[in-house]
Amino acid sequence: MRSLFLVIILIFSLQSWTKADDIKDFELEGMSIGDSLLKYFSEKEIIKELKDQYKFKNDKYTVIEFYRASFYKTYDSIQIAFKKNDTKYKIVALEGMIFYFDDIEKCKDKVKEVEFELTETFSNTKKSARETRSHTVDKTGKSKITDVYFVFNDKSAAVVSCYDWSTNTNYTDNFRVSVRDAQYRTWLSNEAY
Repeated sequence: MRSLFLVIILIFSLQSWTKADDIKDFELEGMSIGDSLLKYFSEKEIIKELKDQYKFKNDKYTVIEFYRASFYKTYDSIQIAFKKNDTKYKIVALEGMIFYFDDIEKCKDKVKEVEFELTETFSNTKKSARETRSHTVDKTGKSKITDVYFVFNDKSAAVVSCYDWSTNTNYTDNFRVSVRDAQYRTWLSNEAY
């Protein structure tokens, strides 16, 4: 009976560690929103990536991507966003990607799997239904995104997605887990494209 009691206490104490009430509690490869990118990469490495930064209609934010860094355990690349001209490179969004070259169905299965896991982790969020839609970057409408949003009270969000790019783009199909602060989300939805 005593060992059962200890097991129950252990289970409930571990659950509190896995619940995330704030987007800053969630990490991708050890990085979180609010961290300085300088904690993970040198300024020289960041400046090198700036030459290949993503271009948007509105350049309020800078988005760069690091491929296969030595400390990555899960993702093939991570896109990182910070405010333009921020010398501290404070992270406002992270997107971890796993590339799927020939099997988009595996990518979609991964969305379902991680959606299930995050439903437990982000129990205090508003979860959207999983949906598939066209990506706005591909004007042919052939590139598709399947995603699920977990929106926190402060309007920041975690997103699980599968990007199925059409052959007329230069992008590789990929699975993504994204975390975005509220201001970046608003910019991405209303001003970036």
